[in-house]
Amino acid sequence: MYFGNLVFALAFAACALSAASYYLAFAGQPRFQSLGKRSYIAFSFLTAILVAVFLYQILSHNFSIEYVHSYSSTDLSLFLLISTLWAGQIGTFLLWLFFTTIVGLILYRRSDPMNSAVMFYYMLGALFLFVLLTAGKPFHLLPETPVEGRGLNPLLQNFWMIIHPPIVFFGFTLLAVPFSFALAALTRNDYSTWNRSVMPWSLAAMAVLGLGIFLGGYWAYETLGWGGYWAWDPVENASLIPWLTNTALVHGLFVERKAGQLRRTNLLLAAFGFLFVVYGTFLTRSGVLADFSVHSFTDLGLNIYLILFLFTFILLALGFFFARYRSIRPSKRMENPWSTEFMMALGLAITTALALLTLVGTSSPLITRIPIFDAPANVAVEYYNRFAMPVAILMAILSGLAPLLAIKTPSIGRVVRLCVPSLLAAAAAVVIAAIVGVVFLRHLVLIFFAVFTLAANVQTLILFPHKIGWKMGGHLAHVGLGVLLIGILSSSAFSASKKLTLAKDKPAEVLGFALTYSGMAGDMDQKDNSLNIQVERAGKKFEARPKIYIDKMTGGTMKSPYVQAGILSDLYIAPEQVETEAPGSLIRLARGEVDTIDGLEILFNGFDMASHGEDGVIKVGALLTVIADGDTVEVTPYLSLLASGERDRPPVKVGDSDVELVLDDVHPDIRTADIRVSSPGSFPSETVSLEVSTKPLISLVWMGSLLIVFGAAIAAFHRRRFSSMP
Repeated sequence: MYFGNLVFALAFAACALSAASYYLAFAGQPRFQSLGKRSYIAFSFLTAILVAVFLYQILSHNFSIEYVHSYSSTDLSLFLLISTLWAGQIGTFLLWLFFTTIVGLILYRRSDPMNSAVMFYYMLGALFLFVLLTAGKPFHLLPETPVEGRGLNPLLQNFWMIIHPPIVFFGFTLLAVPFSFALAALTRNDYSTWNRSVMPWSLAAMAVLGLGIFLGGYWAYETLGWGGYWAWDPVENASLIPWLTNTALVHGLFVERKAGQLRRTNLLLAAFGFLFVVYGTFLTRSGVLADFSVHSFTDLGLNIYLILFLFTFILLALGFFFARYRSIRPSKRMENPWSTEFMMALGLAITTALALLTLVGTSSPLITRIPIFDAPANVAVEYYNRFAMPVAILMAILSGLAPLLAIKTPSIGRVVRLCVPSLLAAAAAVVIAAIVGVVFLRHLVLIFFAVFTLAANVQTLILFPHKIGWKMGGHLAHVGLGVLLIGILSSSAFSASKKLTLAKDKPAEVLGFALTYSGMAGDMDQKDNSLNIQVERAGKKFEARPKIYIDKMTGGTMKSPYVQAGILSDLYIAPEQVETEAPGSLIRLARGEVDTIDGLEILFNGFDMASHGEDGVIKVGALLTVIADGDTVEVTPYLSLLASGERDRPPVKVGDSDVELVLDDVHPDIRTADIRVSSPGSFPSETVSLEVSTKPLISLVWMGSLLIVFGAAIAAFHRRRFSSMP
């Protein structure tokens, strides 16, 4: 791929030239500013061509390229084929680089004196990606061209694969902007425009990355079959941690703008938001988490580059921060604890603490590699759950109090009076929860404060109607937090689940539903195969179609649940196993025991071990006396355990009839034999094992997440008008 490598080299060179020009511009030679801009345009144009060339190789099934062969195949639909661009490490780095150029096209147009420094630090991120791509060799050719590709992992052959990863990586890209502004402000020791410039970018990152995390949770819920949407998986946390620090930054920037406080904290949060992205990239792509996460990538030999850039960025951020520490002084003192700013500062501290605790748990496989530990290990889910609930309660309290403290000259008495409607709504919610069966105190406390923050923010919009519109973003996000907390508690703590096995065409009752399995829609080797399950409740019927098939690429059984979504509760049916038994009826007989089945009287006389062990084959027979229609027949069906481990069960006929007997299994320890009786018209019996769950109010999880995202997006558009964004 000479052309692809040539475009790659030119794009890399243009990126390096742009970074060098911007460095010279802010180092005291402003004439290089225009060269930095022109070379940035060239870098963006060449990167777009680079991605187009790489995507063309995928769409044209050029399996001579290692990446194309590893992740694509000719049987994929167009959109899934496009999604293989970000199915592997090299592809995701290319996508990330492409998004870097898009965001930079907005950023580079700024005309303020800080722009050359901002663009220099922003370009360091692009150079970081180019170094990783150089080591990974995007257009690496195989020695021979295969006729077919390995294909896309079956779990990734989903609609959400098309949109979820690009949104997450776009969010990562946006986090590079506050990082660049922070380092530029520290370098120049100029903070005059820092807050106004960073706020809309930070809000945009909060909205976009939050949307990506939400979609990832929904993808897991409807695809993986375990009934959940968040498992504190290290790779999931790798995107949550920077989102949390950026969310803390959003609140810190508000406090800085209103009260002149937290500038030092905000500069660190802005820098470390992107640094945590780089650290997460190292964790998920270095192979460190290979034994601890189903999402992690294998090591491609990029560790040294990931570590090098991570420590370079950390040294830059901390070096400038401590060098400028004394000059970064607050402009005011925040003395009143009864203020919105004080509550937001507390919220920042709690959110940051949550991010750091999550960081420690996520890093445990790396931390426990130190020789003082026995072996690398991951923390249990209980580690996260132990601090998640108290943190959630504190967040809800502060999110409810903050908007009510925005009144002029707040006092304790006045704030208490303002809180009364929201407190009454929260108390009513607790009473309702207790009536429907919530008994644990911690659950009732969480419900109380979740409803309190929801009601308080709605109340604020009613009291101050001028906020309805572009100024309502923060309140909408806090309403979303309350809704989300109620949804998380209801769907996790009060979920009901039961496993059962359904025989074909035989209904069974579970969790108030009548389920009847009527067979498979296709064959197990078909990707679109599903199970046909009729569900009935309160006279209403519908058909559930959970998917199950055997993947040709991996040989594993792939399963996808069926979700019947409802406002109050979801019905969740996850398939586990389909089994087909041989035709006929099965009986178990002890020596000397007689049983009658299908008109036959069968006596088990004992085992025939005459040929046991001959030629390495373990062969056991069952000596049977069968009485049918007054005739007595002696038959001996055999069970052979072959050297390959397989079992051979040849049937034997009963006299001149069409009835056949099979020795299905033997139990020497209890001296019994399992005999299968097959008569004309017998058919194989089929059973399916399922896990059926109900998820109360899980719709509130999705609704709350979307409200948070929507609120952040509204706030981002509102703040853009007051920033120096072009």
